[in-house]
Order: sequence, then structure tokens, then C-alpha cells
Amino acid sequence: MKTRLHWSGWLLCVLTWDGLVPVAMLMLSWGLGLILGGGDGAFDLLSVFFPCAAILVRLFLGHSRISVNHCTNPVRQAQFISL
Repeated sequence: MKTRLHWSGWLLCVLTWDGLVPVAMLMLSWGLGLILGGGDGAFDLLSVFFPCAAILVRLFLGHSRISVNHCTNPVRQAQFISL
């Protein structure tokens, strides 16, 4: 039996990871920079830290999603490479 793609779930993942997460990281860095003070140094440090943390989360979540999808091995390997 073929499994159908859940388009709305896929679109939600794409929009949140590629649209909302960068905006949220920018706002969080900016907000914490204002709260902690320290001027531009705190913003710069947080602007580097949050994307690095997001990459690790994306790798973990992407690996777990790709490993359970119903694709052939070559397609799955291409997905891991593009992750």
C-alpha cells in the first residue's frame, strides 16, 4: 500500500523552519541583547550562538524524520546530503 504525502504537515515544517525560525532567532538575540545590556557585543554573540544551536536541532530532527520516511535508499541518501 502506498503512503501519501501529508502536504499540510510538510508545508508547515517548511514555513516554520525556513520562515519563522530565522525571524525568531533574530528577535530573541535582539531582545536578550537589550535585556542583558552590553550593546552590540551581546547581540553579536547571541546572533552566532542561536543559529549554531538551530543547526544542531535541525540536523537531529531532520535525521529522525528522514530515517522513517518511505523513500528508496538513494532518495533517502540524497535527503541526508541536502540536510
